[in-house]
Amino acid sequence: MIQTLAATPRFGSQGHRFYYVDERTPEGKGMRHISGPGHADFFLELAENDGQGNPLATFVRGKGYVHFEGNDGAVLPVITMDMPGTPEANYGK
Repeated sequence: MIQTLAATPRFGSQGHRFYYVDERTPEGKGMRHISGPGHADFFLELAENDGQGNPLATFVRGKGYVHFEGNDGAVLPVITMDMPGTPEANYGK
């Protein structure tokens, strides 16, 4: 749902942005004890950026957004109504 909303031009033109935020270790592993101040810093970073960033917003405390290779399988490709083919052809069955 977050990816769909982030890709919807109607919301983007109104300045809305959508994220699933996930704090990780520098190695990309999940955190047991997340940081409130780390989240606050990252939310401020997201708010100060222009436009929608990656909807799967993984970050490391003190570094900000960090792309982890394992995230690629969790993000659906964006397709639009004007793209050729059926949803099955674009996403698979």
